[in-house]
Amino acid sequence: MLYYYIIYIIAGLLVGSFLNVVIFRLREAESLVFGSSKCQKCQTQIKAYDLVPVISFIILGGRCRACREKISIQYPIVEGLTALLFALSYYVYGLSWMSVLSAFTLSLLLVIVVFDLRELMVPEVLSWLLFGMALIGMILLNYDKIGSVILGGLVSGGVIALLVFISRGKWMGDGDIKIALAIGLFLSFPAAIFSVFASFISGAVVGTVLIAMKRKSGKDRLPFTPFLLFGLVASMLWGQRIIDWYLGRFIL
Repeated sequence: MLYYYIIYIIAGLLVGSFLNVVIFRLREAESLVFGSSKCQKCQTQIKAYDLVPVISFIILGGRCRACREKISIQYPIVEGLTALLFALSYYVYGLSWMSVLSAFTLSLLLVIVVFDLRELMVPEVLSWLLFGMALIGMILLNYDKIGSVILGGLVSGGVIALLVFISRGKWMGDGDIKIALAIGLFLSFPAAIFSVFASFISGAVVGTVLIAMKRKSGKDRLPFTPFLLFGLVASMLWGQRIIDWYLGRFIL
């Protein structure tokens, strides 16, 4: 078991390194395929031995080898979080195609979260890619539960769509609808319900704390994608158990 955790973590670190390239090049409208990695300050091409995920950042002291300009802390954070999400996928689903789908779904959602935090927007190509990945993946892997898959998507995406309509886009955007729809498809019903609930609770708690600390006002828009990611992870870890406990205690 430990052997597979190591494989998933290493794969996550490598994927996380690529995700950093995706984030930067999409922001700068550069090709994702062509061109070597280079320092954003001095434009010096980065050698392969300085591209080892997390380790190179630590060895270099968080600075470019050529110009000594600070390297964004985003790089090791994204790499480390991606490795953690890959390990989480193996923990929940074991060695299976479902864990592979989970790892890449969570990774893509992490990219979306970084964009939303930095730019307060989500590129349409990423939200549609997430939706397509979840839809095709869950149809192939859970074709025998297609009703639950579709219902999960409708519940998750429908709740967000309703809030977008009520607020006229002031609380959330259209991109959040597609992301929530994808998460619902991935989790299926009824786990999607817990995911939405956890997203709103975590968003409310963080928003209240930020307002209390005077870091945000009640009129400021708070990116919601980090809470959608949290809700997805929380549902993967505890959703079904909490739902079963609730049904057994209060309904059944």
